[in-house]
This record gives sequence, C-alpha cells and structure tokens, in this order.
Amino acid sequence: RVGYERVLSDAGIAVRSDLIAPGNFALQGGAEAMARLLTVDRPPTAVFAESDEMAIGALKTVRDSGLRVPEDISIIGFDDHEMAAFTDLTTVAQPVHQHGETAANLLLEQMGGQRDPSDMTSVVLPTRIVVRATTGPCRQPADVAAP
Repeated sequence: RVGYERVLSDAGIAVRSDLIAPGNFALQGGAEAMARLLTVDRPPTAVFAESDEMAIGALKTVRDSGLRVPEDISIIGFDDHEMAAFTDLTTVAQPVHQHGETAANLLLEQMGGQRDPSDMTSVVLPTRIVVRATTGPCRQPADVAAP
C-alpha cells in the first residue's frame, strides 16, 4: 500500500481513503472489498489487489454487478498464482520459490554464525507484470483503488 500511496502522491493525485478496502488476502475478502468500492460516490475504473486471490474475488463481484472487465473496470492482482492464468487475470509476478530459498539461506547463515543477527540484510527480488485480459485502457480519467 505504501507504494500505491507514493505513486499517487508523486503524480499529484490525492489518496482517497474510501478507495482503500482491505480484502484480507482471500477470495471472499476481495469480493466484499470490491462490493464496497462499487458503492462509493466515484467508483474506480481500475483496482490493484494486493493478492491474486483478492483480485479474483473482485473480478467475480464486478461481473456479478453487470459491469465488464476491462471495459468498465480493470483489475490487476499480485503473485501470479496459478489461478491467475486460469482466470486470465493481469498480475504482478513475483518469484515465490526464490523468496523462500533466499529467506532460508539467510536464516541458515545466521544460525551457522556466518551472519550477525544485527545485520539486517535487504534483498530485492525481481517482479514483472503479466498482462492478460483483465486490464485495458481507462474509459475516463478517474481514481485507482486498492482492496
């Protein structure tokens, strides 16, 4: 969320708290968060969900409401979960296995005395956007929401 708020700020766009709807990283949470977002005065034309599960829940709510994805609203998730490809969800792919491997190696180094516990190592692993069918051009200038 910090990145979302920073990008909006850098672009001179005010963060609207009514467009931040927690989804608890679950299908049902994403569906409920999207339902809340559809009731605000100026609903978003794009939603970035912090997980693919929430994005898939949001996708169902949007379609159930009679709106079209991506014509009326674009949805993007995060993770590149195997269901993302199955549902044709645009997502940000992250190397999940590499995250686990890197974390385990850092822990083993610390446990083996090869790394000082006070040495807080920051590791940035690559991500990439995987464009699929749930995103498209904005139909009109509007706000972007994050469930």
